[in-house]
Amino acid sequence: VTGLKGVVAAAFGSDGTHAYAASRIDKALVPFRVARGDDRVGGAVRSCATGACLSYMARNVDGAAHGLAAAHTIRVSNGAIGVNGILPRHQLLCGPYPPVSANAPPGSSAPPNAARCCTVELVTEQVALSNEHLFTSPPAVLANGSLTFALAPRETGTASFSVAMRVDGARSGEARRFDVAVLRINDAPSFRVVSELHIYSGPGDRTVPFAFDLSAGLNEAAQHIRWDYEYNFPDLFATQPVFGDAVIDGERVGTMRFALLGYAHGAVNVTATAIDDGGYSALTGARDTSLTHSFTLIVDIRNRPPVFSLVEDTAVGQNSGLHRIANFATFLSAGDASEANQTATYSLASVVSSDGRWAGEPIFSVFALHRNGTLDFKLVVNREGSFTVTVALTDDGGPEVGGHAVGYETSSISVFIREVELIVVPRSDVLLLNEADSRAPFAVPNFFAL
Repeated sequence: VTGLKGVVAAAFGSDGTHAYAASRIDKALVPFRVARGDDRVGGAVRSCATGACLSYMARNVDGAAHGLAAAHTIRVSNGAIGVNGILPRHQLLCGPYPPVSANAPPGSSAPPNAARCCTVELVTEQVALSNEHLFTSPPAVLANGSLTFALAPRETGTASFSVAMRVDGARSGEARRFDVAVLRINDAPSFRVVSELHIYSGPGDRTVPFAFDLSAGLNEAAQHIRWDYEYNFPDLFATQPVFGDAVIDGERVGTMRFALLGYAHGAVNVTATAIDDGGYSALTGARDTSLTHSFTLIVDIRNRPPVFSLVEDTAVGQNSGLHRIANFATFLSAGDASEANQTATYSLASVVSSDGRWAGEPIFSVFALHRNGTLDFKLVVNREGSFTVTVALTDDGGPEVGGHAVGYETSSISVFIREVELIVVPRSDVLLLNEADSRAPFAVPNFFAL
């Protein structure tokens, strides 16, 4: 039927004598007359079950004039036909109600009270100039009632707007207010890992960074992060790993806290996923879980310090010259069976006087501890007292096993002032003299023969 292709809406007139259909494809408003009794079309008689049929008034279809390509609803009230759509004014359907009288012959003019056409627009304004940064395109209410806007990325807050109706340029009625609240949507946390993370073996608690550039999301630094993780080779650990995060040198990183089982070594395959406390929502797109990353924790063999012992106490006299003590040091172990081929060297690490004297001054003029454990030493002239000697034993382990390892042991060397006994033989008797404290020379000039 001409004018009814693409019908999108229809409505009865308020007096019940006419009906109207709006068509997008034919771009027409098609009027119908309500006919009583039988409807004779083309010689056929159709019985209307309700006693009333719609009579198609084809002579009033003029799509070119009506221009309803954007029509979507139609209403008839208060003597006016309203077709909602978005069209230029010159394309709008305007005219009397009803468009054609039921009894008027073709070409009849409109009655004196024909409805006029008017331009109705909705004007959207921001109530206060606050949070205008929320939008790249501010909110606007279209003629069909749709609200359009474009949000600025990563911005949150609330902005207020009013909508006023203007009829032919003049404001009509009161403005309506609405608020647009842009809520934060939780970002998924993120981090990166290195494929292989190397550490050296050895006992003691460890805190090892493994997740770098760790972020809970843009502007979400206050969120807490927990970890979902898996790893193999638990026998490598004396204390199993606990995953957390910390700030190291100003950077937020993910950490593993654990203790290795002695000097055990090997490779541990680890997978980790970060989860923040910002929440997840399928409705808003909020995400709280990062991508899962995998890496290998490689525990390398670390060079262990050599082990030795020293003679506990040694006593010598003041100004007593060069001394040699065999087996002053006893070599016990290179550190580990894998280090048996290493060579270790003794050295003097420190000397401390028990009473604080001689601080900053040399104590030994000679101190040489040989690899066979023999010590050669000589004190500086007039040094006396009790000294704690610390000896270092350094092996030649290379950087591939953590560098040189050093073992330390201490010993005590006491230096005393000797009591010297002089036996004097005179020509007739024996004279015994004891010199204990005086350092002044003692002489018997021409009296006895010494």
